[in-house]
Amino acid sequence: MNLSKTNQWPIAVFDWGTTNLRAHAVDQGGNILRTITSPSGIKFIEPGTCPARFASIMGQLRESHRCKHAYLVGMIGSALGWHEVPMQPGPMNARQIAQNLSPVQGLPAVIVPGVTAPSIAGLPDMMRGEETQIFGACRIINRESFHLCLPGTHSKWVFLKDGAITNITTAMTGELFELLTNASILKQQVAKELHSVDLQAFKEGLAVAKTGLGAQILAFSTRPRSLVAGKPEGNNAANYLSGILIGSEIHAMCNALKTPVSEIALIAEDSISRLYALAFQEHDIKVRRIDGAHAVAMGAAMLHRNAIQKAK
Repeated sequence: MNLSKTNQWPIAVFDWGTTNLRAHAVDQGGNILRTITSPSGIKFIEPGTCPARFASIMGQLRESHRCKHAYLVGMIGSALGWHEVPMQPGPMNARQIAQNLSPVQGLPAVIVPGVTAPSIAGLPDMMRGEETQIFGACRIINRESFHLCLPGTHSKWVFLKDGAITNITTAMTGELFELLTNASILKQQVAKELHSVDLQAFKEGLAVAKTGLGAQILAFSTRPRSLVAGKPEGNNAANYLSGILIGSEIHAMCNALKTPVSEIALIAEDSISRLYALAFQEHDIKVRRIDGAHAVAMGAAMLHRNAIQKAK
């Protein structure tokens, strides 16, 4: 990627995950000028089609905003994506990540490497894509040492110290919800998707989770709650189960952390962010909510500034 002194902004930021692709035109301040969304996550595209999909969307961003440089973030850099980029071991900060960007041969694009770091249990853990959001969040809230939670299919809990990622702990909460609602005995009572938020049922699940018994034991209560106690099924039961899973995740993490958490940065889209914020409130934890798209745009802008500085 030729970082000449002219036309360095805006940049194109491809947030290319497992299920979706969101491409943004981003200015020097980390502001999103345009977004193109596509269901072209690596889970749904044929091998070898990444270059063509990139060229199509990059062409649109080049035409509308004159984007010349692209940053590819997320699972696109995994063995399942375009080509595998080695993850970088923590502690890892934005400047170090910018020094390890992987150029895409023949194209004005780089793939951002993921990060590996030990979990709070001392086990190996990793992330791809969230690191860019985390560096962006660091800039947005103007702090370099804090705890973060990034909910999703695989929720990430991260500790950032002096601007560097030092610990990563993954909770498979979103995937467990999908599996339980689609492939377990609970599927007869639970809607396969959350069509709307039933806060009463969700809070009931949160209260049950505070018993500390864990999701493995508590999740089954969704079934007798309907068959024995006569509570509603469908979306109501799905929200109850969601409360159990999210509440159990937060309860377990709060108990495992050596230092009590009084405040956390929550990076997510509004719908899931709202649910996690409610769950954190049950544990008297103050939440700083940060939009995920804003965070990845700001983080990529930071990486680009570091890359420009390195090229000088």
